[in-house]
Amino acid sequence: MPTEPRANPLDQFFQFSLLGMIAAGYGAVATSGSLDMPSLVLPAAALLVRLALVTGLFHFSLSERAASLLALAYIVFYPVDYLFLSNEFLRSTVHLVFFIGSVLLLKASTHRDFRLLELIAFLQMLAGSVLSINSLYLLFLTLFLLASVAALAAGEVHAKLASSARVTYATLRGARRGLALLSLSAFAAILGLGVMFFVLLPRTAHAALGHLLPGRFHLAGFSNEVTLGQIGEIRLSSTPVMHTRLYTSSAGIDLKWRGATLSQFDGRRWFNDVDRGETIPTLKNQARLATLEQQSRPGRRIQYEVQLKSATDDVLFFLGIPEMIFIDSPQIIRTSAGGFRAGSLSPSRYEATSFLDNPLTPPLTPPVLSAESRRLHLQTPPMDPAVSRLAHSLTASRLTSEAKARVIENHLRTRYGYTTQLLSHPVGDPIAHFLFTRREGHCEYFASAMAVMLRDIGIPSRIVTGFQSGTFNPISNWYLVRSSDAHAWVEAWIDGRGWVAFDPTPSGPAPGLAPFWHSAALYLDALELFWQDWVMSYDLERQFILANRVGQNLSLPAWTGQGPSDYLRQAWHALVSSIDRRAAALAASVCAAVFLLWLFAPRLWTVWRRRRTDRLLRSRPAQSSDATLLYERLLAALHLRGNEKPGWLTPREFARTLGNSPHAPLVHEATELYHELRYGARSQPVHRLLDIVTTLERSQRP
Repeated sequence: MPTEPRANPLDQFFQFSLLGMIAAGYGAVATSGSLDMPSLVLPAAALLVRLALVTGLFHFSLSERAASLLALAYIVFYPVDYLFLSNEFLRSTVHLVFFIGSVLLLKASTHRDFRLLELIAFLQMLAGSVLSINSLYLLFLTLFLLASVAALAAGEVHAKLASSARVTYATLRGARRGLALLSLSAFAAILGLGVMFFVLLPRTAHAALGHLLPGRFHLAGFSNEVTLGQIGEIRLSSTPVMHTRLYTSSAGIDLKWRGATLSQFDGRRWFNDVDRGETIPTLKNQARLATLEQQSRPGRRIQYEVQLKSATDDVLFFLGIPEMIFIDSPQIIRTSAGGFRAGSLSPSRYEATSFLDNPLTPPLTPPVLSAESRRLHLQTPPMDPAVSRLAHSLTASRLTSEAKARVIENHLRTRYGYTTQLLSHPVGDPIAHFLFTRREGHCEYFASAMAVMLRDIGIPSRIVTGFQSGTFNPISNWYLVRSSDAHAWVEAWIDGRGWVAFDPTPSGPAPGLAPFWHSAALYLDALELFWQDWVMSYDLERQFILANRVGQNLSLPAWTGQGPSDYLRQAWHALVSSIDRRAAALAASVCAAVFLLWLFAPRLWTVWRRRRTDRLLRSRPAQSSDATLLYERLLAALHLRGNEKPGWLTPREFARTLGNSPHAPLVHEATELYHELRYGARSQPVHRLLDIVTTLERSQRP
């Protein structure tokens, strides 16, 4: 009966390597978040189909004519996509490129096709290096390096063998093993040299490439306006926004990262008029954000570092009242609403020192609110009279502004519920609907209701948008702040103290994760932070820090005149004591795992391959090349028992040299079966020959 020809092992090795290159390039671009759904789905489907073809799950070929017609049809469709579907030149062009690349992936069968696919994979990795800023790019880069080395090596061998004499199946299997070892060795050398050059070579192109890199994505609600419900939508996402690290104790501190302040409200939307702000120049990358009187004010201060991963234009986030900032920017902009921006460069990290407001230590000079600012912060939109009645009834018995603000804050925190569920339909008066109908909402509803009621009773107020707390990662000692930590609260003007923060939002249910997934998320976050800190932000300063740490860890104790063994013992103790225990335990575990793999993996791999080959030989009609494969296994089993076949002896002559050894009868029988299968074109002997070879392999050595 006709059978499918056996797949060429070298060709399979090349095809898998090429697929690895393309998958790595696609993954590097896909994980950057720059592709839409069609650009994500189509190449992924083409990769899966090609993988099924290479593994032999089904057989399918796309002819040159069909591929050309498909490409031509999409070129005709391209204007329709541009004018009516995508409405963008760049997006429609990306659709065109990915479609033609997917067609080429399904059609590829010639040397020219494979070279084009290698070029496409390289260009995808290049695009990913510009678009992607997360640590997943390192994973795809590693896969791409390994696959590209293997594909290029196998491709050259494959091209040479295509025009040479026919080789045996066993020879190709040996070539596949050799190419795999060569690829791994070359990959390790390239990776080692790449890491060395990355660590040692100075970073001189940061400024030149800064304008080419994509900016952080825009997160609505932290610029110049926010609509009711917008922060609730933001909290539905878990996108990392920034990492923060505290250099002083945070015990007893309500960590609120203050971003934008919004003063005007039209009943649905908080906003500020366009404001160029006050420019504060930096000197040697530092700037003073507070007056000398504020800096001399007694009280608690906190020092911290912020690393913005993405998200909020050029808004800078601070705890408390910021006094000093250390930042790589020529200037800082202070808005009239009390917020801070970094200007045009939008740096990704900065350090700051802030004063934590304390009612027991008011400013030496009482702050004054101008008449214009007071008028602005007392404006209220048309609203339900019931809101005004509620505000006055709550505060009628309170005498001071702060007491009135506290009673409204407490009323909202204790009488209303928190929910992240958005309104199903717009309502006429969102504040009245929240206070008297729904009686639950997310933070901007609580903050807006309190600010409006404060203004109604004559207390200037505004809302603040930012983030609160975050999740502490004990692995990296940084706080991870996500979009789900977005928050809004109120600042009210208290005579003698200035703007004071109030938070009327009750605590919401904390999102729960299984312990395993929580731990995994912390490790992934630590990896992501390392990637941002030592790869994306690696510069000359980081090189000096790294060199200093290496020098400290490798510093030897001073020579004290003792013997060489004592000196080496001291050096060893100094080195061990400088290594973190967790890092040492991890390194020891990795070394133990590598040792066990080195010890047992080759044997297990050999056993698994033999069993797989045995099942294959018993499940299909035999071929003449199977005789060579089984005879080589027979010789390998005899070699372990001290019987080496010289190259000048024929199989029958070698069998006669065994004399009266215990396994001589089996070898004689196997030799005859080998000749019948190899030269007699008979398939029946293969099962008996396989039984003999298996018996010799399983029998104990003498």
